[in-house]
Amino acid sequence: QYFVPSVRSTFFRSKQSPTCLWEPLTYPRYLHGSSTRYNRYFGAMATTIPEALEQGKLYSDGETYNFLKLPTSAASQTLELLLAQHQSPSSSSPPPFQAFMVDKDEITVMISSSTYDRCFKNAAPMTMDHQVGSISYRLITFDVVLAPTLVGFMAAVTRVLADANISVLPFAAYSRDHIFVSETDFEKAMSVLESLKDSTAVL
Repeated sequence: QYFVPSVRSTFFRSKQSPTCLWEPLTYPRYLHGSSTRYNRYFGAMATTIPEALEQGKLYSDGETYNFLKLPTSAASQTLELLLAQHQSPSSSSPPPFQAFMVDKDEITVMISSSTYDRCFKNAAPMTMDHQVGSISYRLITFDVVLAPTLVGFMAAVTRVLADANISVLPFAAYSRDHIFVSETDFEKAMSVLESLKDSTAVL
């Protein structure tokens, strides 16, 4: 049994969920409490690691990404800047991944390099108010709907990447998992993950 709320707010934007940050996503009420109804609406969920590896496709969008840190006092200004980037999509292609996270110590943002240039690097008021990592990242999405009860999927993924000496930044969206690797490690990471999909020997 899975409970799906009728309205939720998303902190993430990706090709599967091309909505602006905080925009409500409304689901039909008949989805509540039923995994069968959930599956009809979203597609079948992978409930085991072998299922997730077999059904999932590796997706990347060709963008490079920047990882930012900002003070919590900049939450409203940062969110306003990011929302403005989504108001008028310039093409029919999926929007870049975008994540906005707030905890007690800081704001963390993962955005495409082109968005970073527009919103931060070339925006004078924000220039001194953020820190940006020195690494350019690439996105890898596991394009399969994962059951919320699935255990060990990301552990299997990060284990083979760690064995290949590849550092990973993971992001969990509502239905799918995403990871970021350095641009220099991207091709190697894709090769390692394709090999993982072809074999269950590590599980």
